[in-house]
Amino acid sequence: MNGTLKEVAKMNACYISVDVETTGPTPGKYDMYELGACVVGKERLRFQTNIALPPVVRYEKDALRAVGIDDIRVITSRTAPEPKEAMTKFGAWVAKVSARTRPVFVANNAPFDWMFVAWYFGEFDVANPFGHSALDMKAYFMGLTGCPWKEATLANMAKYAGIAFEKLPHRALDDAIIQSRIARFILTP
Repeated sequence: MNGTLKEVAKMNACYISVDVETTGPTPGKYDMYELGACVVGKERLRFQTNIALPPVVRYEKDALRAVGIDDIRVITSRTAPEPKEAMTKFGAWVAKVSARTRPVFVANNAPFDWMFVAWYFGEFDVANPFGHSALDMKAYFMGLTGCPWKEATLANMAKYAGIAFEKLPHRALDDAIIQSRIARFILTP
């Protein structure tokens, strides 16, 4: 199978680009404060939510600075649903947009985004519509092009796809949309 759109459709799958913003590198110790997603190839089908943080927020200053946040109050002052409500809404949205197909979690650096999303589904006792796996764009791009790990960057993927790209804005939905546009091309060359 060479991955054309028709062949992807035959696989009975709905690819969903997912991105998260967090206060640090690991779930449980750090928190997810934003979740964004869209259907690959149908970016108008999108989901975005902020997620309420606990009363005491553990965070890494470097992790927040990397996404342009210098003061934790920027994210602690946001109005947001509690994690269980946010994950319940996300699960319902995934079920709705994937309808009778299998939802496939797609992300650039899927291990990072996946572990937060899977942990939040589990921790807040919400069924995970993705099951137990994800498609990592970085690893997929390596297989597609034969490039080494260090060259399997989102910038190189965008260049390969002919898509203008400077940097991620580090807002979950915006990042998910950018990933989706690139994923659509690399999944269907």
